Amino acid sequence: MKINKKYLPGFTLIELLLVIVILGIIIVIALAVINPVRLQRRSREAVMLAQASKVCAALFACSATASTFADCDEAALADLDVNSPAGNPTGSTYAIAGSTTLTMTATLPFAAGGKVLNTPCTVTCSYNFSTGVSVPATKSAANCY
Repeated sequence: MKINKKYLPGFTLIELLLVIVILGIIIVIALAVINPVRLQRRSREAVMLAQASKVCAALFACSATASTFADCDEAALADLDVNSPAGNPTGSTYAIAGSTTLTMTATLPFAAGGKVLNTPCTVTCSYNFSTGVSVPATKSAANCY
């Protein structure tokens, strides 16, 4: 039996290559839109903000009953069952410092996923013992997503 090669079913090599190229373009566009590195960085910043907000709330509670900074150091916060969230998310640091104004600063290095920045993303909150004014946790918008 003789088979006519003109009418064999299937795709030509050019059709297959064209489909592969189109799929490649769609994948590149999807990755550019989704940007998983940026999403990971944003989630790390959200975790850092949540952790910093918890520490700030404990700091404000301690400051409301204390008269000096020394009464609200990290040991006093540990007495309130507030553990240092340092390292959560990975690479973040948390510090409490001050004298008249107590300031808590959380820092996420710029190398920890995503946006290339000259300075890290920071979250700060403060309490002024002289005036009794508290400033809630806020991100440095220029350095964060």
